[in-house]
Amino acid sequence: IFVIAFLFTILADTNLLILDDNYELGILAFIIVQFAYFWYILKNMYTKDNYSYLIAIRLITIVIGVIASLIVQTDKLLVCLYISNLVINLIISIIPRKRNLLFSLGLFLFLLCDICVGCYNIGDIIDISNTSLFYKIANLPFNIAWLFYHPSQVLLAISNYIKEYEAN
Repeated sequence: IFVIAFLFTILADTNLLILDDNYELGILAFIIVQFAYFWYILKNMYTKDNYSYLIAIRLITIVIGVIASLIVQTDKLLVCLYISNLVINLIISIIPRKRNLLFSLGLFLFLLCDICVGCYNIGDIIDISNTSLFYKIANLPFNIAWLFYHPSQVLLAISNYIKEYEAN
């Protein structure tokens, strides 16, 4: 599962950061990453009795993502779907007793990174004041998203390693 997640993370980062092109493909790749993490959460933190409940929550999340994109009247449907899936993954990774705290912390840092990325790009969707928090984050002298992104990826990778190591 993590191999799939990291391969699609590489695909997303290649399009969004290195090529600075194919944004839809990059965001779609991140959506697939979140579905891979959802699969990991299902398989490792919940019993099969909860699968239908969690899948229903996922479907509701997708509907909420679509509605959110319609409310803000944006063509950023993929972004809304991605962020809603990341948020629900974070929430459902924290709830069970059989949780992986490093994994949840990795998702939390991933979310903080994406919030920063959103601050950099929100001006393309709505007008923001130069006194707003969004503006201040976007105009820091360094890209604060990297403060969260790299540790998030390391924690996600370590969480899988530790989980695999404990199982053997």
